[in-house]
Amino acid sequence: MDFGKREVFAIEAYATKVDSKRQWVFGRMCCWVNGLPLGNVNQPMCMLNVTADFLRVKLRTLDNLSNSTLSSLTARMAFKCLDQALYTEGIEPIDDPLGDNFDYRYDFLTNGGESFDGSKSFIVRAEQQVQIIFCNDGDEIQSGTVSVDAFQESVSAFLRWIETPDE
Repeated sequence: MDFGKREVFAIEAYATKVDSKRQWVFGRMCCWVNGLPLGNVNQPMCMLNVTADFLRVKLRTLDNLSNSTLSSLTARMAFKCLDQALYTEGIEPIDDPLGDNFDYRYDFLTNGGESFDGSKSFIVRAEQQVQIIFCNDGDEIQSGTVSVDAFQESVSAFLRWIETPDE
C-alpha cells in the first residue's frame, strides 16, 4: 500500500502481522523519494511502529530542520558533512561548514527500523521544501526534494494507517 506518490514522496508499507493487544504492527516498508527507493521493502517482519515513531518526531520538528549552510551545499557535500559530524567518531572534520551547529535532528531514518538497516538518510528543510539525502547499503548518494505539504500528507496518512492497520 502506498501513502503518497512514489515520484514525489511515498511510504510503501504492508502489514503482515498485527498484535492488537500491544498495538504492534509487523510488516515490510520503504520510502520513495522522487521515484528512488529508500530502505528495503523486502525485509520481512519489521516492526513498523519503530519507523512510525521516527516519522512522528520528524512531523513535530519539521520547522527545526532549516539550515542555510546545509541548504547551500550540494546533496553529496551535505550528506558527507552530516555523516561525518554524526557518525564518524574521533575524526576531526577537515572542512566543517556546520561548525558546532549540528545534531541528530537532521537524521531521517538511519536506524529507523529494520527496513532501513544499512542505509543512512538525512532531511533538511529549505522554506516550503524538504531535501531527503540518502544512501542505501553503500550505494551512491541520492537525493530528492519534496514539498513540505506532500511530505506531511504522506507521513500523516501512514501514521493514521499504522494506528488501525486492519481496517
